[in-house]
Amino acid sequence: MKNILICWIGLTDIRASKNEESAGLGPIAQAVAARGFNEIVLISNLLSEVNAAYVTWLNQLTDASISLHEKKLTGPTRFGEIYEAAVGVVLETRKRHGKDIALTFHISQALRQWQPSGLFWPKPDFRQS
Repeated sequence: MKNILICWIGLTDIRASKNEESAGLGPIAQAVAARGFNEIVLISNLLSEVNAAYVTWLNQLTDASISLHEKKLTGPTRFGEIYEAAVGVVLETRKRHGKDIALTFHISQALRQWQPSGLFWPKPDFRQS
């Protein structure tokens, strides 16, 4: 069974990749360091060059394969657009690997407030690890 991390790149992650002390290792890299993932699926609405630099940095910290899904948003708090992008990536990942995978969703504090409403994980098979 493949262990897969799915997460959205946040600004603290970017600051961590630039060695800003206040960011520490960053949320994504902390999760990667704490658990053994076979694959890391990143979602981002940041500039391509920012994403590429982050992926290069994260590759130095893990042997897991990393895929990047760049998504355009009309604004950083467009939760409907974020939902559509995230669910699309999860469905694509499941289609690629089948059901014999363990998915871990790493969500930021800003997005966690929407979880109880069912906005992010409306189906039983999208459980948070």
